[in-house]
Amino acid sequence: MWVWIAIALGSFLGLSLIVGLAFARILGTIGRAVSELYKTEDWATMPPTRAASEAREEEQEEAEERPRGNVARRRQGPSVPVLETLEIVERHFRSIVPEREL
Repeated sequence: MWVWIAIALGSFLGLSLIVGLAFARILGTIGRAVSELYKTEDWATMPPTRAASEAREEEQEEAEERPRGNVARRRQGPSVPVLETLEIVERHFRSIVPEREL
């Protein structure tokens, strides 16, 4: 009778060990896949090295070109896109409002 209890206990421990190892392997595979996704996301969202260095160089060039000290800046008129936008708005306004109300 004690032999059957020992066999059942050994079988239970062996089976639980096998199931535990299989479960650990599945979780390990999932963990590696998630880790790979994080690595891929970091590489995908990071700007290219050359573009980042070129952007830094452009910022440095712009900083060197800017006047330093208390140099008065000239006031410039509106840029071309602003003027085009104003013309579009004016044409739209004139198409809505009759000429006599202007």
